Amino acid sequence: MLGSPQIENSRIRSLRDITSVPVRGPKGGKFHKFFKNISTPNHHKIIDGHNDENDIYNKQNSRKSGFNTFSCIRSGSKNKTFYFIANDSGVCLYTAIHNNETNAYKIYKSLVIHKMAQSHQTSGNHSEIAYLLYSNDFCDFSLRENLSNDDHKADSISNIRNNKNNRSKRNNNNNREILAIQFRRFKNVMLAPRKLSLYFFNQSETMPSFLKNADPDLASFNKWKLDLNSENVVKSIKNCKIENEQHKTFGYIRKCGKNELEIEAREDIDDLRLFAMTIASFMCKK
Repeated sequence: MLGSPQIENSRIRSLRDITSVPVRGPKGGKFHKFFKNISTPNHHKIIDGHNDENDIYNKQNSRKSGFNTFSCIRSGSKNKTFYFIANDSGVCLYTAIHNNETNAYKIYKSLVIHKMAQSHQTSGNHSEIAYLLYSNDFCDFSLRENLSNDDHKADSISNIRNNKNNRSKRNNNNNREILAIQFRRFKNVMLAPRKLSLYFFNQSETMPSFLKNADPDLASFNKWKLDLNSENVVKSIKNCKIENEQHKTFGYIRKCGKNELEIEAREDIDDLRLFAMTIASFMCKK
């Protein structure tokens, strides 16, 4: 991936693996090579643009075959609650709550993800299906499945959070990691878009092991252009097209309003991972 440290996928097994990777600065030959390459990408057509930042081109507003679309709504007095809704049925699949106060002194801060019951009444830990850990100023995320009901019963993160004095236990959480999300951006380069890397673990055979954002086109006036397959898009650094290393499209993340993101992705990627991607996109301000 251009502009981001390359990591061997087989070596990544935890949130600490991606947070320990240094971010390359804007100086040096590698950076100049990156900027030169991204100005003339070899798999996109350069489009002459105008003076609107993060504008989009080739607006189609069409749904691709084999793709599903979901909306992530952020609400609450301090935008602490996230809802994940299937666009075709309007059904809310998951919710997640972010509480800054309870996370203030934790090494790995986290959100609890709940699966919505049809009765809309959930109680107890059985509804806590996953946890989204984050660090590095909302640039690194780790999605962990709650295995508390598994045969090999693991410590739940809710118990780990309650043990403030046991640092090693917090660091060695045994919930199964299924997705690592990494955002990177070059310092002192105001117009360069941020980079997204997605590392998949314990996935099915049809699911990829690594995805990244597609490089946007650099148009005139140092503005960036990107096809997001929709007309209902608000200009934002959160907008991105997701692809594999062979430039095959796997999805789109689009900002549709101040507190709404839409994700359109291949059926190969499950709903829970898609929810984590949209939450991370909301929370990362870089």
